[in-house]
Amino acid sequence: MLIDRNYWYYRDKHYPEDPANYWGPEFNYENFDPKLGIRPAWKFIGDVVNFWIQEYHIDGIR
Repeated sequence: MLIDRNYWYYRDKHYPEDPANYWGPEFNYENFDPKLGIRPAWKFIGDVVNFWIQEYHIDGIR
């Protein structure tokens, strides 16, 4: 399965004026999927946090 890069990540550097802090593709938190009615990057991060809370009973995220 291939990842649609433009669906998940910004097409270009999100902050081109700060190349020293560019670590690779950045999640596009602004993208909204009207078919699903969600912002996919936000949903993914929320699902990951919920996994860690449920599976490992963590009580905080740093």
